[in-house]
Amino acid sequence: MATPFDPARAEVSNAFARNLWFRRQPHRLQEALSAAAISVHAEAGRRLYEAGDDAYGLYGVISGTVNIYVQMPDGEYALSNIVGPGTIFGYAGRLVGKRRLVSAVVRNEARLFYIAEARIETIARAQPDLWLHFAELASEQLVAATRGMVTNARGAPSDRVAMYLSGMSGDAPEGSAPVRLTQEELAELTGLSRKTVNRVLKDLTEKGVIETGYGQIRMINGTAFSNQ
Repeated sequence: MATPFDPARAEVSNAFARNLWFRRQPHRLQEALSAAAISVHAEAGRRLYEAGDDAYGLYGVISGTVNIYVQMPDGEYALSNIVGPGTIFGYAGRLVGKRRLVSAVVRNEARLFYIAEARIETIARAQPDLWLHFAELASEQLVAATRGMVTNARGAPSDRVAMYLSGMSGDAPEGSAPVRLTQEELAELTGLSRKTVNRVLKDLTEKGVIETGYGQIRMINGTAFSNQ
């Protein structure tokens, strides 16, 4: 008898499939992670975890976005990234001191997937190389964060804007669901003035790379970012 269609399971699988790291993993590991993940609804403003919390469990974004904050030396929190569908996050701290390295807050109503620590450990007992694959994921995220800091420090305004728009769009097909991001948020992420961000977005719109709307940006020709 055919297995009944499960919409929640399908949306988890689709979110995993959008992640480049996940698609490179052995098929057996892909199946185990997808089977272990549960789909959860999260209201805007929900705090998933704080920097310094015990780092247990893996998160991913199905729909919506999540704000990532870093704590500054003065104790204030600065927005460092906004992650969207297909992003897997929350496990780097498990490999580095077992504490959360950043804080994660749901930015707008979202659906997430979550794998509890007990399920991760069950997978690891059957597939011990899981930890090597997770270390690869953490390393890629560290490289991306470092590249982001260098780009924000030294890159041209168009490079800074392109970096964040590309990151939030992920592997989404061109012309699909828009990136829900205001110019104020983009200015905070890039360290640019709102006026400069507005100018860059107008330039990208004129080049046919993006379309802009109220509080959102739709990718039209993502490959053009490589020429920015």
